[in-house]
Amino acid sequence: MRFLRLAAAALAVAATDARLFRIGIPATIRPGDVFNATVEQLAGIPLQYAMVFGIERYDQEASIFPRPGSLGPVVFHHVDLQATVGDGKVSGNTTMPGFRVPEGYEPGPAAIQAAVLQFAGPLNSPSVETWWWNVDVGDVTSEDLVWSSYADDTSRVCQIPFE
Repeated sequence: MRFLRLAAAALAVAATDARLFRIGIPATIRPGDVFNATVEQLAGIPLQYAMVFGIERYDQEASIFPRPGSLGPVVFHHVDLQATVGDGKVSGNTTMPGFRVPEGYEPGPAAIQAAVLQFAGPLNSPSVETWWWNVDVGDVTSEDLVWSSYADDTSRVCQIPFE
């Protein structure tokens, strides 16, 4: 009986993949500048496969507001999470490089939103997790980071139903 419990625990650990825990991006971003995202990851389930980033501005006068769960009108970056953050068998920090908000993007407050395609369970059931960050588009790219985490109100998960 004890052997079966140990074998089940070992199998669960062997099947574990990366879990994005927190991601930090610059609080202020200059259009055209290349910047990186700082990633804190945990070993865990689900298998997170790809991430796509978009940006949408806030404009009180025109009543334009980012919609949570939407990438916005400008999709500007994508990441192969398996290639970028590794197999995720261990916890740690890493970097997702090469982000760039397009030149000419209008300055002011904006939301960067991302969608993560992930799989979990014995049948690799898919779901989409969304993350977002409130940033300013400005004259310089700052060193200060704003953070989003899977465990707070800056992310949501939507299970993809099968019929």
